[in-house]
Formats: sequence, C-alpha cells, structure tokens
Amino acid sequence: MQFVGTVVRDEIGLSLDKVGREVLGTAAKVELTKDSTTIVGDGSTQDAVTKRVSQIRNLIEVETIFLFLFLCLQMYNS
Repeated sequence: MQFVGTVVRDEIGLSLDKVGREVLGTAAKVELTKDSTTIVGDGSTQDAVTKRVSQIRNLIEVETIFLFLFLCLQMYNS
C-alpha cells in the first residue's frame, strides 16, 4: 500500500486556506485524540476493501502454518 501526501506549510507557500480538496482529500470519518489521528474511509470501493481483507486473512493463515512448522521443528530437535 502506498500513501501519498502534500506538505502544507506557510514556509513553502501552502496554507490551509489556500488548498482545496485535491490536496486535502476526503474521508468518511476522522478520529482525533491527544496522541493519534485515525482516518477511516479513504474512498475505496467495497471490492477493494474485500480484496484487502482477503489478503490479510491469507497472510494470517500462512503465518500460522509457518509458526506451526517452526514449533514442530523445535519439538523434534529437543
């Protein structure tokens, strides 16, 4: 996944009152706390979200298999 952004600072000639949606982007929801910012809903389609969820599930499955094999080898070598 690649994230692309634009720095908005007065020192480089960009300020929040001078930039538009093309720079700021859109989000379905933004959660702000003292320590973090979470941006939810980047405009992805449901198909893109479903595909990413599937990729993550496959990674978890592969990692689980590798962990099982590693533990088996540890037990075998003990």
